[in-house]
Amino acid sequence: MHGVTYLVAAYAIAWIGLFAYLAFLMMRVRSVRTELTAVTELVREQRERGNAQNNGHASWEAEKQSAPYADVTGEDEE
Repeated sequence: MHGVTYLVAAYAIAWIGLFAYLAFLMMRVRSVRTELTAVTELVREQRERGNAQNNGHASWEAEKQSAPYADVTGEDEE
């Protein structure tokens, strides 16, 4: 009878571990989605800013100089 008790305990621990791991993965996916949304918004704003500066004709040099990923790295533009 003790063998069955240990089996049930091990089975319960395995399921609890699985659900904890899935919860952890869900939190990571949620944070990545949030970060992706923020980066997408930054890129969109940079493109709009570049298009407004170039009257709708963004050039390669203008895009290179605008540094669209400077905000993501946390560096100040000053």
